[in-house]
Amino acid sequence: MFDIRYHISSLVAVFLALGIGILIGSTIIGDDLLINEQRQMIDRLEQDFVSLRKQIKSAQEELAFKRHMVGLYEQFAQEFFPVFARGRLEGRTYAIIKTGKGGSLEPLLINLESTGARIESVTTIKSDLNLKEIAALMPGPELIAGVHNASQLSACLATAIAKAIHQGEGTEVVQFLQSINKIKITGNIGKNIDAVILIGGSAMEKDNSFRTLDLPLINYFKDQKIRVIGTEYSNAGFSYIKLFQRQGLTTVDNVDTIPGLTALVMALAGEEGHFGIKSTAERLLPVAVQ
Repeated sequence: MFDIRYHISSLVAVFLALGIGILIGSTIIGDDLLINEQRQMIDRLEQDFVSLRKQIKSAQEELAFKRHMVGLYEQFAQEFFPVFARGRLEGRTYAIIKTGKGGSLEPLLINLESTGARIESVTTIKSDLNLKEIAALMPGPELIAGVHNASQLSACLATAIAKAIHQGEGTEVVQFLQSINKIKITGNIGKNIDAVILIGGSAMEKDNSFRTLDLPLINYFKDQKIRVIGTEYSNAGFSYIKLFQRQGLTTVDNVDTIPGLTALVMALAGEEGHFGIKSTAERLLPVAVQ
């Protein structure tokens, strides 16, 4: 659209220049030949202008049609997903842990319900943990025994959260973090789970808490032989996908979309790989659904 606007502006400028030229030519020179040539040029420019308007109208109609088709495909995906997903994860249990900022978990939870899966717990952890504040507020030194620096504290807290989700142990730390609004847990902790859905990513690289938060969570569950699927939203400012991949996780980089949810369902069913829309993805969807 920028090029078209520029072209229109140029044509208008030429019209004005020619109009002034005709006025000057007829007033000062009085040369009919010059005036006729200028009028012929104006006629040609008018034809160009009419042609350009037709092109703009055609482009607008094409854009409107494509937007309409995109809407239809999105509607199809929304309506077809429950049919595709129904019963695929029947009887399986999962925990969701969200360390990334932004985005609603509700669409993910609603769509996973249609698979027959049971989400035992949903944990949201604030990535901007003020570790000095937390250390100062800790009710007893026994909760952070052996911790000597911020990195160790963060890893200690992350491991305690993972252990509470998995085994229902170490809940003192979890209760403390909940009391100061640093984490939120809904559902039932300490239940058997088949896998963990970890939702990471950060708004900016400087907010990256992967090493001190996500990595200890991943390591705990890997030690317990519990599979972790590394995911994030498609609009994550700083992607964790490469970091997840280095830990050997199957990844989905657009879990906030229907294609991403489809890939996640297949990954939870056992498919391995890296799925999504970013440069780190191997393909959009697992081969089994292509």
